[in-house]
Amino acid sequence: MYSHFNRPEIEVREKAFELFKLGYGYKRASQELNVNVHTMRDWFRMFRRGHPENVFTIRTTVAYDLALRERIVAKRNREGTPYAKLSEEFGIPASTIRKWVKRAEEKARWEKGLSAN
Repeated sequence: MYSHFNRPEIEVREKAFELFKLGYGYKRASQELNVNVHTMRDWFRMFRRGHPENVFTIRTTVAYDLALRERIVAKRNREGTPYAKLSEEFGIPASTIRKWVKRAEEKARWEKGLSAN
């Protein structure tokens, strides 16, 4: 079974994409290709949302522009936009956006604590 350190080859990702086109769900495709079910779920979500190109890229750490981060966090805080919608709109994983929001909240609490002293 593939893991974070043993990433599936492009051929496996292409086969997963073909299975999705044939109507396979992520659990069945996971069993068929012997790929972690959570990895396959993420690929399936990208496929379903219309971002199949992301299935074929092997993700590495991406440095996002600080202004973009701040804009997304502000939109989340100001409008309460759901993480999934922000993810679709900006093409950034929802978990990454969630992490940015959490860090911004922690930073605000820390700065508030400093100014109180």
